Amino acid sequence: MLRKQLAGITGAMGIALLAGCASGGLEENSPYDQVQGNYAGVLPCADCSGIDTRLMIENQNDVSGTFTMKSKYLGKGDAKKNDPMVTEGQVMVMKDVGPNQYPIVYQLTGGDGTAVYNLLPLSNGNLQILSRDYTKIPSNTDLTLKRLK
Repeated sequence: MLRKQLAGITGAMGIALLAGCASGGLEENSPYDQVQGNYAGVLPCADCSGIDTRLMIENQNDVSGTFTMKSKYLGKGDAKKNDPMVTEGQVMVMKDVGPNQYPIVYQLTGGDGTAVYNLLPLSNGNLQILSRDYTKIPSNTDLTLKRLK
């Protein structure tokens, strides 16, 4: 009798465990957690050889994000006078935006509230810069910030 009760309890626990897994018992990472990390790239520049860009995105408890971007103009004037420009601000998750209805775009917003960049996450972990209207920018140059390991 005791064996039958234990078998019934064990079976019920197993079913409950499987049901928990099937209903999404393991949560997906938040969009802020997915993008957290360091990125780098050389972006195009109209009057220099490029803008060396370093981006650090931090997750803030899965409900918001912050960023620090350091940009340095390459091949422009005296290197000693060309200290990196530092921009800090908030990371906002934009969903289903633009004519292509991208599922997620990360918008970097500076301290004054203006958008700095719209970034499309790519399947390889990199971020592609989009225009202000969330479209890909036609360019022969690389507009991607690559995730650093």
